[in-house]
Amino acid sequence: MKKSVTACLLTMVCLVFTIQGEEEKIIRWRTPPDVLKRIKEVNKIEDQALLAEIAQNANDFYGRRTAVRKLTDQAVLAKIAIKEGEEFAIRQGAIEKLQDQTFLAGLAKNNNDRMIRFEATRKLEDQILLTEIAMNDTDIRVRVLAAARLEDQTLLTQFATTNEDADMRRSAIVYLKDKTLVAKIAKNDADERVRHQAVICLNDQVVLADIAKNDASERVREQAAMSLTDPVVLSEFAKNEKDVVVSRAAKQKLDLLNRKEGEVITPPQR
Repeated sequence: MKKSVTACLLTMVCLVFTIQGEEEKIIRWRTPPDVLKRIKEVNKIEDQALLAEIAQNANDFYGRRTAVRKLTDQAVLAKIAIKEGEEFAIRQGAIEKLQDQTFLAGLAKNNNDRMIRFEATRKLEDQILLTEIAMNDTDIRVRVLAAARLEDQTLLTQFATTNEDADMRRSAIVYLKDKTLVAKIAKNDADERVRHQAVICLNDQVVLADIAKNDASERVREQAAMSLTDPVVLSEFAKNEKDVVVSRAAKQKLDLLNRKEGEVITPPQR
C-alpha cells in the first residue's frame, strides 16, 4: 500500500499520533482531572453567545480552546483568528472553523505570522491566489503548501526537482503524488537530506532495497532499510548485508514487525 501524503507529513513531525482516537486517549491520560472537568463543562454549552464570551475572555486556556471548537459564529472566529498575542492553538482552531474564503485569503497573504499564513493557506481554494502565494510568500513551508494545494502539480514538481534550495526540494517531496518521481529523487538528488526525505515517502520495496544497498549516504541507506516491509528482503539484509548499519536497521525493522504482528515472521523458503 502506498504511503499517503499525510503519512509522510506525520513522519516529518516524529510520527505524531496517527489515529485520532489514540491521541485523545493519551491527552486524557496526561491531562489533570480538574482540566478535564472544565473541558467537559464547556463541551456541554450550546449557547453561541456564551461560547463566544468564553473563547474571547476566559482566563482558562483549555476552556477557550474548547469553546472555539464549538463556535460557529464566523465573525467571532475571525476576531480570534487575527488577535495578536493570542495562543497559536486558539487562533489555529478559529481558522479551522472559518469558511469565508475572502477572509482566509487576507490572512494567507497579509498576516505577519508565518504560522497563521500557513494555517489559512491550508483552507484556500482559489487556484490563482494559491499560485501567487506559492511564488511569493517569504516562508518556504507556506510556498510549498500553496503549491501542493494546486490542482496542477507542475509547480510543486518544479519545487521538488529543480529548485536550488535543498530545503524547498525536501519540503515539496512530501506533497508529491507521483511516486515514480519520488523514487527518482530518492536515487538521484545530490543532497543527502532530500534523498532521505524522499525515502521516507516511498513504499516501493525494490527501490528501497536498491537504495539500502547502494546509496552513498549511511543515513539514507539506514532509512531505506527501516522503510522496508517485505520480511524476505529484510531477512536477507539482516543475515547477509556487510554494511553494519543496514544490517542492524533490517534486524530492528524485522523485530518491530514481529512485535506488531504478535508472532515471529518466517520468510518463505526459496
